[in-house]
Amino acid sequence: TSIDLKDYIEELSNNLVMNFGSEFQLNLKLESLRINIDKAIPLGLIMNEIITNSLKYGKNGNLLPSLSISVENFDTKVLLKIGDNGKGLPEGFDWKLSDSFGLKLVHSLVSQLEGEIDYKGDNGSKWLLTLDKNKLL
Repeated sequence: TSIDLKDYIEELSNNLVMNFGSEFQLNLKLESLRINIDKAIPLGLIMNEIITNSLKYGKNGNLLPSLSISVENFDTKVLLKIGDNGKGLPEGFDWKLSDSFGLKLVHSLVSQLEGEIDYKGDNGSKWLLTLDKNKLL
């Protein structure tokens, strides 16, 4: 069984913003890709954790909070970007060594998908998840 990643992300992100941070402007730039449901579940958990963190912390002192999510579908890779315009993680904070259950979960699920994730704290939190396309199908 497979699902359309674009539809899945649209529904997940819209529901989270509506239920948690309705003042956020949600910017989606998603390409369609059918993925295996067994891969969609851990991917959804990763997205849920990152988006929830953005909605919790990305609006602190921010008059126009925004959340951007994009999916780029290449020949062999899929790039998923999630970013907000909040304050980002504290200077010197290493999310990979964090005791946070949520961040440990993200790290574990990315490994389960055999992907890579990177964080940049430039004008907010920016997460880049790189996945092997063939392992999602």
